[in-house]
Amino acid sequence: MLDHVTIRTGSKGRIVSAVQAALNARGENLSIDGTFGPKSDNAAARALCLKALVTLRGLELAQLGVPLTYGIDLSGHNEGGTKRPVDFDRAKAAGVSFAWLKLTEGSRYSNPEAIRQAAECARVGIAVGGYHFGDPSATRPMHLADLAADARAEATHYLDARRRTFLAASPGLPDVLDIERAYQSNVSAAAWAALGGTGARRAELCALWCLSWLDHVQSATGVRPMIYSGKWAVDAYLARAPESLQSKLFTHKLWLASYNSGAEPKRQIAGWPWSVWQYSGDGACPGVDGKVDLNVCLAEDIGL
Repeated sequence: MLDHVTIRTGSKGRIVSAVQAALNARGENLSIDGTFGPKSDNAAARALCLKALVTLRGLELAQLGVPLTYGIDLSGHNEGGTKRPVDFDRAKAAGVSFAWLKLTEGSRYSNPEAIRQAAECARVGIAVGGYHFGDPSATRPMHLADLAADARAEATHYLDARRRTFLAASPGLPDVLDIERAYQSNVSAAAWAALGGTGARRAELCALWCLSWLDHVQSATGVRPMIYSGKWAVDAYLARAPESLQSKLFTHKLWLASYNSGAEPKRQIAGWPWSVWQYSGDGACPGVDGKVDLNVCLAEDIGL
């Protein structure tokens, strides 16, 4: 069974806050401060009828009523060649409750496996959603009209694939924009400078492109999309954008990549709390050949 989160004395974070809230619901009187100190430790031991507590893992968290849920994300790389199709029955039995599927990248690529993967998720009862790998660009890099047109083209490409994949049904998970690429990523820093661009301007245009994509998808679906990224990408591509634009991006729920053990992601983004934690990019899951991305979250954060 998938089981990653480990809480011990000194652990911090929003899952710790959820544990403290669950203990208070059992009659304790803890400060919900997100720090698992001696009082929280003793309260958890009492709730679990233990003399002393060493760690909280999946079994203990479930006994305390903290609803962690685990999931995977899949692309065309997880199948084909020497890799067998994903066995979603085995994945479900291993504890997979949700799956995000890569539907599109840029304005042309569509994942040929997505339709079958979505149907299999529905068959076995795994909540499913789609994501788009963004390629922020424009025919004329400095022209906002071209930037908006490019974002709309990628959003439309994603929405078309979304309709084909999920048919008349709405996916059970929010749509996601994957931000791991710079604005005009095919233009070198020297060429960008020759266009009169600065690093700050490039970050600003990247943020504007992302907001345009997000707004277009939300308008079409009525559902607020999430954003997938890591601290490295935000630092590289968005950190120098105006705070007003960053603040707008930070209103979208964050699916954060941070590959570490413990109670929470170590590589967090200041001012942007995470909702889903991708804790491994090379994990193992029954039913999936080879390496696969693994994720965990509080069920309430994605509506499960």
